[in-house]
Amino acid sequence: MMRLGTAALILVLGTAPVWSQDVAIPPNQDTAPAALKASTRHQEFVRLKLPSGGEVNTFVVYPERPEKAPVVIVIHEIFGATDWVNSVADQFAKEGFIALAPDMITGMDGNPMGVVRGLTKEQIVERLNVVRDHG
Repeated sequence: MMRLGTAALILVLGTAPVWSQDVAIPPNQDTAPAALKASTRHQEFVRLKLPSGGEVNTFVVYPERPEKAPVVIVIHEIFGATDWVNSVADQFAKEGFIALAPDMITGMDGNPMGVVRGLTKEQIVERLNVVRDHG
């Protein structure tokens, strides 16, 4: 497990990747929408069913490589799922990972900071397990 900046927690699942020599820092919040639009990698949103009911909307980005790839889960900060978090996922895909960025508060109403703070350990584990299993 590694921490990127102060906002996104990254979980790497699978084999160790080979990092390129020119690892770039992901875009910032202002440039993230344009970077996502300009990306050549396959990006999609999937809705993953939770055993307890409901769903977790998850942004998935695939690397441009023919062989199997390790999986990374990019967990958003307290502000919820944003273009910036998705651009971090896209950056990991650029480096050869399948990147999954779940919206941990899918379907929950209220201020994202308050909702994220209110997630129980059980809710977090259930959501991450569903995302992991999809990966």
